[in-house]
Parts: sequence; structure tokens; C-alpha cells
Amino acid sequence: MSRHSICIPLLLSVLTLHTACTPSAPPPPTQPVPDIQPSPTQPMPDIRPSLTQPVPDVRPSPAQPTPDIRPSPPQSVPDIRPSPAQSPADIRLHYLGHSSFILGFDNGVTILTDYGKSRAYGLASPIYALKYFQPTLVTYSHHHEDHDRGAAFANATKLDGQDLSLKQIDIKAIPVSENREGDNYGYLITYKGYTLFHAGDSQGDIVNLSTSTQVQQRLKRQLPAKIDLLLVPIDWTKNIVAQAIEYVNFLQPRQVIPIHYWSPAIKSEFLTKLGGQPYKIVEVDGPQYGIVVSESTTFANTVISLTPDAYEK
Repeated sequence: MSRHSICIPLLLSVLTLHTACTPSAPPPPTQPVPDIQPSPTQPMPDIRPSLTQPVPDVRPSPAQPTPDIRPSPPQSVPDIRPSPAQSPADIRLHYLGHSSFILGFDNGVTILTDYGKSRAYGLASPIYALKYFQPTLVTYSHHHEDHDRGAAFANATKLDGQDLSLKQIDIKAIPVSENREGDNYGYLITYKGYTLFHAGDSQGDIVNLSTSTQVQQRLKRQLPAKIDLLLVPIDWTKNIVAQAIEYVNFLQPRQVIPIHYWSPAIKSEFLTKLGGQPYKIVEVDGPQYGIVVSESTTFANTVISLTPDAYEK
């Protein structure tokens, strides 16, 4: 028997004896075993759409009309260019007497004013004949005999207190007073910026002007600040020369022609008294007077004396 075979059983005996003699350690207290069982199954959330809720309509909404982004048609642009300079105005006057004139314009229009009976009521105030003349327009301040002889002008337009515009001529009827307010008409005539006022039978306004603020206010309201030529009556049933001069000074026209007088002496008195003020006297040996107006025309204050006569054409 070998040495190794003897030793192995001896070793086993020793180990057995040691184990039996050694006290065993008490086992550790028992720890609770964690319960690792799965918890009760929680209900899974229902992520299906509720049947009671309306399902949103995700369909595209009906097409909205497409806004029109095309440019709008161009608006008319105001013409702010300066207007061409007006051509000169050429106006011709022919004095028939009393309150009657022929006014001829370079556009071919003619106006006949207050064509009354010659020496009406036995007064020394002649109105001369027209012969074959046919006017475009006839104006009447009123129909007393010395302002309307009843002549028929078949082809003429008659104005009896009406306004009219014709071929750049603007005519405005202005109520004036002889015996009562507004009992007849004067006529404000404008052509290419030139203003002429035929004052009609305005003797009532003339004699009341200095004492009546009502007359003053009415004249300021009715008439423009600038009057180029005033045809003003200077005689009545009494001498009104002084009041007629006050009337002229109130309106301040650039030029004045006295009308409606019974005698040359009345006209001479008017010329003398007005000529001593800022008006220069221009005496014309005849019935005609021409006015040419352009942008360069300037008018000195003048009072023009015409000698009435017949119209020969």
C-alpha cells in the first residue's frame, strides 16, 4: 500500500472530527421575501374616439372666393396744369340813348339792353333806331315805356330777370330797386374775366345807399368786389347826381358810363363832380366805345361820356 493511500483516509477522519466538535452558528433571522408578483392588472386606457363626441370634420371647408388682387382701374388724375392764358376779350359798345346799348362781343354774340320808346313820357331822353340790326339776346330791367318799346325780336333770346351762359358770356340778373325793393333788374355780364354791370333802374338803391345798411349789405352780397365797367343811371324824378356819385364810390368800378338822364346838363354836372375825384374824364364824340382786355391790360379810373346815336348797320 502506498503512502498516499494511507494519508487520504486519515485526512478525512480529521475533517470529520473537526466538524463535529465545532458549534454551528445560528441561522440569520428570516427576511420577508418581497412579493414580486405582478400587481393586479390596471385597465388599459381606451384611446378609441368616444362614440358620444362629435367627430371633428376635418374635411376642407368650401373654397373661399379668391380675393381679386388685380390692380383697380386707374382713377382719373385731376389736371393741375395751369390753364392756357385766355385770349384777349374784344367788346364793343354802341350807345342808343337813355338805358339802351348794343354790346358786341368778339365771339359773335350781341346783347341789346332796355330798348325803350324814344322820349317816353315827353321827356328829353331820345333812344335811337336800330334799323336792320337783330340781336342775339335782349335784356329788360323792367317794362316801363322808356325801357321796353314792345319791339319783337323773333330770333333773339329775351331775358326778363333770368340768368344765362352763352359762349363764355355769363349773365346774372341782379334785383335792384327803383320804387320798391327788387322791382326791376340790373345785369352783371362777365366775359373772359371782364365784368360789366348794367344797373337797370336802380335809382331807389342810389338815393337810399348812404342811409340804409340793408341796401349796402345787399349790394355787397350780390355784386363782386371787382367791377370793370358800371353803366349807372344819374337822373330821376329829382336830381340824384350827388347820390349817384356816392353809389359809384361805394362800388368802386374801374370805369363808369353815365346813363338814364333827361338832359345834357345833368350829365355835365355828373362828369364835373366825379371827374374831380380819382376818375379821369374821357369824352367820346360819338356813340361807340371799344374795350380790349388781355392779361397785360390795366385800367385807369375813367368816366366815359358817349353821345347817343342810331345804329347804322
